[in-house]
Amino acid sequence: MKSTRYKLRPLALMIGLASLSSAHAAVDETEFAALQNEVAALKRSANPSSVVHLAGYGNVSYIDTEKANGSFGSVLFAPIFHYQINDRVMLKSELEIADAVSDGP
Repeated sequence: MKSTRYKLRPLALMIGLASLSSAHAAVDETEFAALQNEVAALKRSANPSSVVHLAGYGNVSYIDTEKANGSFGSVLFAPIFHYQINDRVMLKSELEIADAVSDGP
């Protein structure tokens, strides 16, 4: 009986180790997949694929002579839009809105 008992122990130990290693491998694969998803999400948030910038300028002129009342001569508003596709390509668009007052014909 002792010999039978000793023969079963190594077999039971091998079955136990085999089930433990397969469960451990499954946990490692799930953790690895979760880490891959987390890294991919961080890459997307840290380096967006496109960026929009807004810039611009404006101008207002005021004319005041000694013999007449002061008046505004012209108004200019020019927003500038930048669309950066990646590190090497950026598109620029400028919209210029102006109103000029003329006193002559």
